[in-house]
Amino acid sequence: MTGTNNKKISFKSGDYSLDLEIFEQNEPKVGRVLADRYRIVREIGRGGMAIVYEAVDQKLDDFVVAIKVLPPALAKRKEAVAKLKQEALTAMALTHPNVVRVYGFDDDVDVCFLVMEYLDGQNMDSAVISRGALPVEEVLEVARGAVAGLSAAHSRRIIHRDIKPANLMFSSQPGGGRILKVTDFGIAFEIHDTLSRMTGSFGSGTLLYMSPEHLNGEVPDERSDQYSLAVTIYELLAGRPPFAGVNALQSIVCGRPKAIPGVPAHMNGALIRAMDKEPDNRFYNLEAFLAALEGKDETQRESMAAMVQEETPQKSDFTNFLGMKFIYVSPGEFTMGSPASEVARWPDEGPQRKVTFDKGFLLSETLVTQDIYAKVMGERPSTFSGDDRPVEGVNWLDACTFCRKLTDSSEDELVYRLPSEAQWEYACRAGTTEPIYSGHPLDAVAWYVENSGNQAQPVKRRHPNEWGFYDMLGNLWEWCRDRWHDDYTKAPTNGSVWSDSKDERRVLRGGAWNCRSRSLRCATRHACVPGMRLPVFGFRVVIKNPHR
Repeated sequence: MTGTNNKKISFKSGDYSLDLEIFEQNEPKVGRVLADRYRIVREIGRGGMAIVYEAVDQKLDDFVVAIKVLPPALAKRKEAVAKLKQEALTAMALTHPNVVRVYGFDDDVDVCFLVMEYLDGQNMDSAVISRGALPVEEVLEVARGAVAGLSAAHSRRIIHRDIKPANLMFSSQPGGGRILKVTDFGIAFEIHDTLSRMTGSFGSGTLLYMSPEHLNGEVPDERSDQYSLAVTIYELLAGRPPFAGVNALQSIVCGRPKAIPGVPAHMNGALIRAMDKEPDNRFYNLEAFLAALEGKDETQRESMAAMVQEETPQKSDFTNFLGMKFIYVSPGEFTMGSPASEVARWPDEGPQRKVTFDKGFLLSETLVTQDIYAKVMGERPSTFSGDDRPVEGVNWLDACTFCRKLTDSSEDELVYRLPSEAQWEYACRAGTTEPIYSGHPLDAVAWYVENSGNQAQPVKRRHPNEWGFYDMLGNLWEWCRDRWHDDYTKAPTNGSVWSDSKDERRVLRGGAWNCRSRSLRCATRHACVPGMRLPVFGFRVVIKNPHR
């Protein structure tokens, strides 16, 4: 028999304090037999509320089960244990292919535990952490399984109360394939609720999925499960929950979820309705919610899409929290590259091809300045100093780090990155097909060797192109996300980043202050290794999700 060698953790609230025991990393040990029946084989999961083990039932020919061992602090409270036993009895009566079976609730001296169906797959929380946003079809597969399991529970007046990605899990089936399982009906919530009341704290993991009425102290019902499932599906599609961060609680009670870029409008509309703050405004049951997600009924598809249109902001220019201005580039089509007849053309500028953007994007109107770079990165690497001069002497890796740090510190919840080469040229040409984007003389629109004084010049000192972008030609070569290819053969035609190349070099566009006039053309390309820093290299950024 293993001792209870547990650690202690203290909680305080005013004059109230409480010591709680938490699990030691080696408790209980592998090989221990609980209740003279269940031999622990290995640990398969650990969290603040329980440890889960794979075990075998020695009275049923070593039938494989999962054992969920509860925290010692909870096991010592008779009232909490009684409530958990009642929840376990309720869960035991629920049998459905999409619901994890609960076989029993037992104890063994110092240990209280649940005996459950063993699953050999990955829960959806782990899937999002490892893969990010999941494909629409896979999320619909999750939704169908979850709705089937939850609907069976609701038909018996059983409410889950703790739907979240961690409680949805795919498991393999004996005959092949996989099936979605809903886990922890009511049990995880009771554990969490009891410990929360004991400590005076509220774990944020579950909070993010709780309905507003549940947070306000009302008794959760089927509509509360619908809300939590909608939040879960939103996270699987977006790679993040709809409400998070320091203001999550306020947003859950008062905010509205934003449409997920790239997800069909009818699905966004269904999620928005299922997450309505008023329970009566949600779908009348989970089957109706699923039907709206699937969009099989054309009339319903249109009504769901209309909800998104009401929520979608106007597509317009944008200034972020650092004062960087971004210009909205509308969806459209253009011819990328240069014709064989263009003067000073290089072979890597062809063959020409049509590129179509189905969605618009936001691109910074200028190169990133030294002032902005210093605010984000905390350094000034440039050779030619000046707050309003573009930052130079940065390599491709520096530019990507800037984008990541700007995203992490963003108060706008936006994702910043380098533009694709196609995005850059589309914005540079601004609807024109000529080698130079403007009707003005080259001196009026670009800094180059004849007029730059052999140094990078402040931004916005030359005429912008027709769409308002400055210095697209000259001043500094601009890093793009793409890997270098020797020409455009087999290049994507949707404006995306072209990265399937063994060449480690990255693309640079636009020319710089040391270039001659013949190099300053919309189609001119250059390549360099990602680690090279030169005083002729700079960058501008695009917002990945302009309407998040």
